[in-house]
Amino acid sequence: MKQPDGFLEAFKPNGTPNQKVKSTLLVGWLSIVLISWLFAPEFFPRPDKIFERLVFLYKERNLLGELFVTLWVLGKAMLWTVVVSLAITYSAVLPVMRHPTTLVTLLRFLGMTGLTYFVFRSFGMTEAAKVFMLSFATGTWFVTSMSKIVSEIKEDKYDHARSLGWSEWRVVYEVVILGTSHLAFDTMRQTFGIGFMMVTLVEGLVRSQGGIGVMLLNDEKHFVIADIIAIISVLLFIALIWDSFLNQVSLSTFKGTTASAERK
Repeated sequence: MKQPDGFLEAFKPNGTPNQKVKSTLLVGWLSIVLISWLFAPEFFPRPDKIFERLVFLYKERNLLGELFVTLWVLGKAMLWTVVVSLAITYSAVLPVMRHPTTLVTLLRFLGMTGLTYFVFRSFGMTEAAKVFMLSFATGTWFVTSMSKIVSEIKEDKYDHARSLGWSEWRVVYEVVILGTSHLAFDTMRQTFGIGFMMVTLVEGLVRSQGGIGVMLLNDEKHFVIADIIAIISVLLFIALIWDSFLNQVSLSTFKGTTASAERK
């Protein structure tokens, strides 16, 4: 009776199935996806066709080179996003900076359409334009998330820090910066997900530098569906590997406090 009980845990709210059941569920879902793929409509490429096109892209269309261009832009944009966003968020402890910080959070409702004119006039059709647009799109959400985290710090944490005789700057460092570092890291991890999703869109706006986004738009124009699936699969695989790495760093660095801790 133990095995059925363990399997039934998967169908209970907040159930705790054992490792064997979780492995079985994973294999089951992967099998469903693979079977659905094999019996998909004719316009959807089969796995063997996608693998064939992946080899072609690697040999004939410099897939690795274009991938490097995309990851380079993404890396630079995320660096700017994290540094600038954290600076804006933490500066809100100063009353004079609270309105500008709120303004930045409101900018998250703006899209790229219309703003590209000003970006291209300022940076031209360059890599800097792609980095700025990607940083702007992800940074506004980063500031919004971190501002909410900082605003939810309980007053008793500030009172406890002040009772230790610390200066207000020391209180900010210990309570606001160090105290929310695990949440800031988790927010950065989620922001990377937004970055991976948007980087191909940004590359489509600035084609002169190349990248995965340019390849996708060219293939979409000519309806080369197998190439599109192959390219998307590569980018998704890299994104999942990177996200898993960040999660492991979070679990090991902020053990017991990280918001990234996942149900075992």
